[in-house]
Amino acid sequence: MSLHAKMLSLLLLCSFTTAAAAETPAAPPVTPQAVAAPPATPQLNLVVPVLPAVPEGPDIHGFLRKGATAQYDGFLFDSPTALRWGNWLNLWKLRYQIDFEMQQRVCSVNTDLLKEQLKAEQQRSAYVVETYRAQLELERKKNDQPWYRSFEFGVGAGVAGSLVLVIATGYALGRVK
Repeated sequence: MSLHAKMLSLLLLCSFTTAAAAETPAAPPVTPQAVAAPPATPQLNLVVPVLPAVPEGPDIHGFLRKGATAQYDGFLFDSPTALRWGNWLNLWKLRYQIDFEMQQRVCSVNTDLLKEQLKAEQQRSAYVVETYRAQLELERKKNDQPWYRSFEFGVGAGVAGSLVLVIATGYALGRVK
């Protein structure tokens, strides 16, 4: 890119930024209630700048038929209008390059952000999986008791003990009479 093009692109960027700032209404004061949570996914909010007309003035053009004073069908522009439209086309060529490079940088940043979010989500997922595995292992250890500590063995021992106690009591009462 030549020095002339670089200086023109900086001038364009400054003029676009100034024009966009002039057209953007003033933001209301931010209160704690007005602050919203950041979006879950990155959002891209671009302000499309308005290109200034160089030179300023209304566009004047007329249609001519073949055979009239002009040698072709189409529109005939007065000199300032033709200059303005030509400048506009040249400015948009340069503006497109600037916007394209800026969009590439924004997309690169968004991609990096999404990669970091994915990495954080994978780490969180690994932590949750590890926590659940540890809880499952504790549950297995809790459920893997020896046979003599099981509920069924306790009920059976209680019934057998009660039966022995009843029989012993009956035998003792039978001996007393």
